[in-house]
Amino acid sequence: MDIPPNTKPVSVSVTSDSLLIDWGHGIMVATPGEHISQSKFSLEWLRANCYSPHARKQRLDALPSAVLWSHDDKKNLTKGVRYSEDQGYARDMLTILGQYGAVLLHGVPPTYEGLNTVAGHIGHWRSTVWGSGTWD
Repeated sequence: MDIPPNTKPVSVSVTSDSLLIDWGHGIMVATPGEHISQSKFSLEWLRANCYSPHARKQRLDALPSAVLWSHDDKKNLTKGVRYSEDQGYARDMLTILGQYGAVLLHGVPPTYEGLNTVAGHIGHWRSTVWGSGTWD
């Protein structure tokens, strides 16, 4: 998508649950001749993706504190998290990883797709000169 730097919306409106931006004739997207004439964002999504200093501080303050491992924490670490196709495991996995710096994940399919799914929850999957996977 190539957006000219002088692009301005024709109108902007807020409803009870979303922000709507009207671009008039539209913004050209990747496919030649195709344009986007409106953008719609839910207010919930905008709040979750707000990067103002105040919003960032709130998110950081809500994170669990890092924990130095002790004998009692061994139970939490070895219990781990069960992988699921619906990806409901991701929040628990990331919480434990953030707190303890390690997490055991049980039941991940031993495939490129399984590993790619888990890695995608942790961070951006980077390709290297050896390819985008971690094995041959």
